Amino acid sequence: MVESSLSLLTLVLLQWLVSALGARSSAVQAVVDNPPVLLIHNGVLLEAALRQARVSHATLDQQMRSAGVLDLKQVRFAVLESGGTISVLSGEPDSERDAAALAVASPLLQAGR
Repeated sequence: MVESSLSLLTLVLLQWLVSALGARSSAVQAVVDNPPVLLIHNGVLLEAALRQARVSHATLDQQMRSAGVLDLKQVRFAVLESGGTISVLSGEPDSERDAAALAVASPLLQAGR
């Protein structure tokens, strides 16, 4: 009982320490955080990114349905965020929203090529 409690306390303290260091240091944050990954761009599924991020088609479909999107062609961007959530941007082009999305997507597109 004591060993398991001590192990759990150690894990909690290590998580807290890594989180605190990551918040204060960009070098630590770069090591422990994953960058966002572009999964869909203008209705095109980026299979290599999906495999690299280990995201299943079923998970992506579920997130699209949660965003109210039933057809892949409706998706302008789908991004696996560093926290593990998938953001889906769909609908008609909007220059202001697109500019914000492209600010995130541009480095992701370059990395995927």
